[in-house]
Amino acid sequence: MAAWTGVLFPALRYDAFFRAVGSLGWALPASLGVQIARQEKVVCVTGDRGAGYHLADIETAVRYKLPVVIIAMNNSALAFEYHEQKYRWNGNVVAGVNDFGRVDFAAAGIALGARGGRVTGRDKFAAALAIAMKASDPFVIDVVIDKEAFPPVTNFDAVMERKL
Repeated sequence: MAAWTGVLFPALRYDAFFRAVGSLGWALPASLGVQIARQEKVVCVTGDRGAGYHLADIETAVRYKLPVVIIAMNNSALAFEYHEQKYRWNGNVVAGVNDFGRVDFAAAGIALGARGGRVTGRDKFAAALAIAMKASDPFVIDVVIDKEAFPPVTNFDAVMERKL
C-alpha cells in the first residue's frame, strides 16, 4: 500500500502523511498513535495482511473512542511479493506464502466494536468514505481489489510492460 499511497496521496502539508518503508503491519498501530496526538481525523491505508498483523488494535481504537478511519485494501494476497515472483522470478510464484482467504476486515472490525463496511467499487468506496469521515468512532472499510492490480511504483519495472 505504501507504493500506492506514496505516489497517489496528495500531501498538502509536510506532516500530513506518515509512512514506513518495508514495515508490514505498521500502518494500523501507527495511525492510532497519530490519532491520539491529533485533533484532526486520521485515515489509515493498509493492505489486508498489514491489517491482519494488528487486527485486535481495532478494539483499542474502540475502547479509546478514536475516530480513525481504517481502509484495508483487500486482495487476499501479499501482492507485492506475488508480483515480484511473477515478473522477476519467471512466474515461480509460491502461492502458499502469497495467497490468503477472503477475510472481511470490516466484519472483523464490527465484531471488535467499530463500524464499517465492505466495498467493491469506486462509487461504493466514495459513499463509505463519506460516512467514515463523519463518524466519531473507529470505522473500517474493507476494499475488495484485484490481486493483479499493479502499483504505480515497483522495483521490477524494467522486466515488464504495464498499464496504469
